[in-house]
Amino acid sequence: MLDRKRFGRKISIPSTMEIRRDLLEMAHADTVVESFKSRGVTREEFATMMSGSVADNLLSLNRARMLTLRFERAGSETAGDRIAR
Repeated sequence: MLDRKRFGRKISIPSTMEIRRDLLEMAHADTVVESFKSRGVTREEFATMMSGSVADNLLSLNRARMLTLRFERAGSETAGDRIAR
């Protein structure tokens, strides 16, 4: 038999529970962003609310960044949306 060599390294795959938790977190973040968007909150107001929540230790810095990025992207169309039209 020929010797088989593997190149590269193994990449660990997250567990099903980790994937499920991440999907739930993303869905919750989308819900939060949509509720603020529907109330007419501007980007600057949202950023101020997030920084205040971080200062009061109600929200982690990583979570605030993620929510802020989602808020900024929520108004923009994706490529799939443009193709569907």
